[in-house]
Amino acid sequence: MISMKKSNFKNFTTIFGLAAAIIGLLLEVIAFIIDFDSQTSADGVIAGATLLAIGVAFLQSKSLVTELILLTISSLGFGYFVFVQTSQNWLWAILTTILIDLLLIYFLEVRSKIRQNHSKWF
Repeated sequence: MISMKKSNFKNFTTIFGLAAAIIGLLLEVIAFIIDFDSQTSADGVIAGATLLAIGVAFLQSKSLVTELILLTISSLGFGYFVFVQTSQNWLWAILTTILIDLLLIYFLEVRSKIRQNHSKWF
């Protein structure tokens, strides 16, 4: 009985993560395309990037590549937001993108997944 509840919880978190990731990705892409380089676009992209990062955290994906791609897309959204907010300052946008990507990888424990998969490479 306990394993059934745990299984249902895992399924719920996976479905929630998938829904949040899809909605976040769509929001990020649509906001980027609709009104490029505007405050409205930046607000939509940051909301989508945040939702995408939350979705990846709950997704519990077995695919390391998928997780890294989604986290990179999310961090690019944060970088775009900084790019618009700083009047197109590329330096701060690039630094923000790299920093957010590293923080997301660290906090979502992607490094440990890389180390676990590294033993399978050889």
